[in-house]
Amino acid sequence: MPEHKARIEAIVSESAQAAVVAGGKQVKAFNGLEAKDFAETFAMWALRYIAQEAVRRRIVNITETTRAQIVAGVTRGWDEGLGQDGTARILREMTPGLARQRSAVIARTEVHGAANYGAIVAAKETGLEMGKTWIAVEDHRTRPDHADMNGTRVAMDDTFAFPGYDLAFPGDPNGPPEGVVNCRCVLAFDVV
Repeated sequence: MPEHKARIEAIVSESAQAAVVAGGKQVKAFNGLEAKDFAETFAMWALRYIAQEAVRRRIVNITETTRAQIVAGVTRGWDEGLGQDGTARILREMTPGLARQRSAVIARTEVHGAANYGAIVAAKETGLEMGKTWIAVEDHRTRPDHADMNGTRVAMDDTFAFPGYDLAFPGDPNGPPEGVVNCRCVLAFDVV
């Protein structure tokens, strides 16, 4: 079973990297932007997201020292391209009192939010007028409000309206934990 999970994670990681490169190529056709530049911008903004206070405050019931270790661990996992499982492993190494399940939830939530944030800022930096579309995973684990958002398109600077809260992107730390923790949704972009 662990081997299967590792193979699936590798496929997802390769797909995400391919999407960044493909997105960069598509944007290049419109704006002269190199795919490499798009990927570097994406990564730079994802790392900035990880360091934001909003992300750190979402992780509750821990000391400030543990909070700093978690931020450092998520940053290291992102820098090393480890994905969610590798980042969770780093979190457990850096914070020995952190349970396996909690480290996995934190890694999944923070890496996911960072990726969506990085994508949205990189898309904005192209200078093109773009819209964003919420894409939900279509399976039995998807929350009903996220499934309802699937395919919803808004302007780049607008938010997605959920009952009781708005999110700028899947994993937005301004949303409530029940709306962002363990979210698996992603964004798609189109030129207006």
